[in-house]
Amino acid sequence: MKALLVAAFLLVGVFRLWLIWEVPACAFHSDSHTYLRTAKMFWDDGHIGIHPKRSFLYPALLAVMHPVPGRLSLHILFVQHALALVVAWLAVRLRREFLPGVGWADAPLVLLVGLNAPLLFYAHDMMAEVGYAAAFLLCAWRLWRFLVAPGVAHAAGVLWSSALAMAVRPDGRMLLLFCVPLMGAAAWGAWRRGAVLRGLWRAVLPLCACAGLWAGGRVTQEGWLFYSSVFPLTDLGSPLHAELKEELRPWVEVARRDLAAYPAMQSDMQGRLGHKKGSIGPQWDALKGAGQDKGLHRVCRELAVEAVVARPAEFVLLLGYKIRHVLCKRRDVAEEFRPSKMGADWEEQMRAETEYVPILWGDGATWERWRGGFFAQKGEGPVEATLRRLEPITSPPWWGLWGALAVAGWGAGIRRHGWRLAVWLGVVVGCLVLTFAIARGITRYLLPFEPLWALGVVMLAAETWGALCRAWPGSAAGCRERNGGRA
Repeated sequence: MKALLVAAFLLVGVFRLWLIWEVPACAFHSDSHTYLRTAKMFWDDGHIGIHPKRSFLYPALLAVMHPVPGRLSLHILFVQHALALVVAWLAVRLRREFLPGVGWADAPLVLLVGLNAPLLFYAHDMMAEVGYAAAFLLCAWRLWRFLVAPGVAHAAGVLWSSALAMAVRPDGRMLLLFCVPLMGAAAWGAWRRGAVLRGLWRAVLPLCACAGLWAGGRVTQEGWLFYSSVFPLTDLGSPLHAELKEELRPWVEVARRDLAAYPAMQSDMQGRLGHKKGSIGPQWDALKGAGQDKGLHRVCRELAVEAVVARPAEFVLLLGYKIRHVLCKRRDVAEEFRPSKMGADWEEQMRAETEYVPILWGDGATWERWRGGFFAQKGEGPVEATLRRLEPITSPPWWGLWGALAVAGWGAGIRRHGWRLAVWLGVVVGCLVLTFAIARGITRYLLPFEPLWALGVVMLAAETWGALCRAWPGSAAGCRERNGGRA
């Protein structure tokens, strides 16, 4: 079985190297340049600064990689595709925790995760998504180890991995929101039973790291994002910001007509509430502009909290509609590899941010060669054609048969592991729900959960195979079951 696992990793690795060979430049879009700010400031002026939207780890990585000879737009691909292999390895670790002795399941799991279309694309995109997915899965694995064998050492592992997730993206805070109370309750229960908590010193440093990252973290958009999520629930009758609500009223009334359709409208509404001027009214526009962000997000946060408190049942209903909207979506990432599509995104950003050309391409002449060469190609390339075939297999929409299969697999896991897996899944699902309670309904935010879908499907296949083996114990399949999955 180890040979199959190694072969699966080699196949995935070779496929990703082919991907880099065919498309030897990362994708770059409007959010990507915010990660490059640190590299530019440090190497141009000797200053250290992080864009307000970002955590520090990924910008620091780009800053460290900038002096490496060649193109940063190529070098980052090797790092991120290696991280995607780490994601596949962590999925295997979780499988071994949940279904020990079913070694044959590792190879198909590695193929499902390693060739998952979104994981292929976001490893090719200058964003911190794959790094966050790896940190999220690492935390999930350490949390399971804590639930199986509670102790200070395992609790420290959960805290360190949570700190890593926060260092990659501010969203990592939600792991702490769920894990810290859970570990605190376990410690309190152990103390009530008279247990002595030994080695508490091991948790001091990771606790300090988590506290520092929480206190110094950059969460600058949560008010605006949260309000755009609950915008139809705005309490138009209350005195809070009444003058602003009068400008918002026509838009709120349109959004309320069909709550089930609002998730598809949220992106447009988010833009109107945020960066687009002249889209709401003069008083709301006065909240926008340079130096105004704190005021805008404060107002949005107050309106969002009031809306949820005033209409809690409708908030739950709207959140359900949004999650269904996301789970019904096709990922459609294959087209992102089309050279002309990538080139259009690159040209738009390089025209707006010319100072990043030397960082990404080495010099302007190199950028011009790519602009007139690779990015000028028309039509569907071999990568796009291949991913169109892979997408229905490795990343189908979850609302339907494939999601039901994963749920059945996790249900079978709960029968095996009881309350521990139920609690673990509660934390994972809680993170998924909290993500979409604040953010808009785009499939990019499903990335940390893609391996868990694949794991659920593989667990169902393994449990079904085990049931067949037990039904016919004299068969060769039964022999394999008794020998821990080995022939």
